Amino acid sequence: MYKYTKSLILCGLLLTQAFSQTQTRWGLPEWFEMSTYAVNDYNPSLSDGSNKDLDRSLADATQFATQLKSKINAKYPNVYANWSIKRENWDATKVNFIADNTNNNEALMFRGHGSAGKIFFGNWATADRYTKQFGGYTKWVFFNSCLTMDQTVPELSYYFNGAHAIFGHLALTYEFINSYSCSLVGCNHHRSEDVWADFATRWITNGETIWDAYKYSMQSKVYSMGSLPGLRPKVAYIVGTGDNGQAFSGDTERFQNVYNGPIYGTVGTRSISFGTPQYN
Repeated sequence: MYKYTKSLILCGLLLTQAFSQTQTRWGLPEWFEMSTYAVNDYNPSLSDGSNKDLDRSLADATQFATQLKSKINAKYPNVYANWSIKRENWDATKVNFIADNTNNNEALMFRGHGSAGKIFFGNWATADRYTKQFGGYTKWVFFNSCLTMDQTVPELSYYFNGAHAIFGHLALTYEFINSYSCSLVGCNHHRSEDVWADFATRWITNGETIWDAYKYSMQSKVYSMGSLPGLRPKVAYIVGTGDNGQAFSGDTERFQNVYNGPIYGTVGTRSISFGTPQYN
């Protein structure tokens, strides 16, 4: 029922815009729905017998969705925020990744194993840039997996079908839970998934650009937690213009001033290195 309501309201908005020269699509998004795909359990083991299961993927996806929803509800209560697609482990399959209507959602995250240009589902099924384009309502995609963004601009351009920006990593990602401030009643923890609480605070609450929020949350909550061999967050984004001719760049988008429509233009990329990059 809600999806039909969303479509009808959008049609009404577009019709209104057709008769008004003063209205624009720039501003707060009216909806923020999220899709997540997270894999902890990787079976069977690889041919060398090694166990490549993960521990924090499900927690990572949960923090991503709940923190963004919480911060949006707190600062922008009129924006409808919802976690509408939640796929975990053996439900987070390549088949579902392809079949799900994620284009009806504004944000998508994958959390699991990756390699250069690829993500891996629980049975090691591989998705690459040809598997799924991101368009429709989708504005932001997050690949929280090793090396997935180790691609050239022409390769990355295959992902886009109107999306604004795609985030990921040129090198390794990390998962951890470290105890601190322990007492007789228990311990507090540093957790790798808490990067999303920091990201949501920076982007939604503080109004930072999406690239600044992403890279500095990675630095603050992941890289600073230990002597890691390098962290290289990367974004691929569309550079173009909106319906009123205003210049647009997906890396500098702020939540309070989103272009509420697809952008078609050229693909740009930015990355940053924390520490000395190493791949093993």
